[in-house]
Amino acid sequence: MIDKLKKRVRILEKVLSDQYITLSYKLFWFKSILHFVVLGKKKLKFEELVNEMIATAWYMVAEYKLNLGYKDTLQKIVLHISQKYGISSSEPKKKIIEFLEATEDLEVIAMRKILYNYVPYRLISPFYDVELRQISNTKPGLKNLTIMELSYSDEDSLSDRV
Repeated sequence: MIDKLKKRVRILEKVLSDQYITLSYKLFWFKSILHFVVLGKKKLKFEELVNEMIATAWYMVAEYKLNLGYKDTLQKIVLHISQKYGISSSEPKKKIIEFLEATEDLEVIAMRKILYNYVPYRLISPFYDVELRQISNTKPGLKNLTIMELSYSDEDSLSDRV
C-alpha cells in the first residue's frame, strides 16, 4: 500500500514539474479538480472543470492583466469575454460560471472546446512519456487517443476515464 502511494505521489510530482508545465492551463485544470474534490464530487464533466478554470483565472487576467502565455487559450477566453461583454474584473466567481453555463457566444464555445480537447490529455501525458515518444505533436488526435487508451488500462492514472 505504501509503495503504491509513493508511486502515485512521484507521478503527481512529475505531472506538476516545470518540465511539463509549459502553459498555465494545466495548473488551472488541476486546481479545478482539487476544488471539486474538496466539495466531495467524484464525477466531473469537462465543462464544469473548464468553467471553473476560467472563473479562477478571471481576476488575475482581467484585473492584473497577468499574461498566461501568448498561446494560452484560457487567457484569450477571459480577455474576449471581459472586452466583449464588459464584465467587471471583480465579478464574483459564481456570476462568471453562470455566464459561461448560459453563453451562446460561438467564439467562447470554440475556445472552451480547445481546452476540452487538450488540457485533460496533456495533464496526464507525463504518465506515458515512453509510449508517447513515437507520436508526433503534429498529430494531437492520435496523441489524445493513445493517452485515453493508456489511461483506461492504467490503475495508477489520475483519471478513471479521460
